Amino acid sequence: MIEQPVAQGLGYAHEQYGELWAQITRRDPKVLTAHTSALQYWCAKWRGSHELALAFARESAASGKPGELLSLLPLTAYFEQKVSETSTATSGRCPGPTRRGPRTCTRGTGRCAR
Repeated sequence: MIEQPVAQGLGYAHEQYGELWAQITRRDPKVLTAHTSALQYWCAKWRGSHELALAFARESAASGKPGELLSLLPLTAYFEQKVSETSTATSGRCPGPTRRGPRTCTRGTGRCAR
C-alpha cells in the first residue's frame, strides 16, 4: 500500500500497477484504503479513464459482501467523473498532466485527448 502513491506519482504503466495491485490483494483483498487509492490511479485525472475507474470500482464492490464498505467504490467513481466533467466544462482542460503534456477536452463531454 505504501507504494501506491509512488506508483501514481511516477506514472506506473497499467501492467506495472496491475502487478503491484496483485501483491496488495494477495496480502489482504479487502483493505478499503488500498482500494480507494487504486481507484484514484484508475481515474482520468491520474493514469486511467472514467471507464477504467468505474470498471475497477464495480469489480472491487462485487468482491465484497453486501454492506461492506467496498460497495461504496462505484459511488466514489461516479463522483470523480462528475467532478472531472464539471472541472472540464469550466476550464476547457482535463485535470491531470500526462507525460506527453496536458490533456485538452471537448467542452462539456468529459472526453480528453492528449
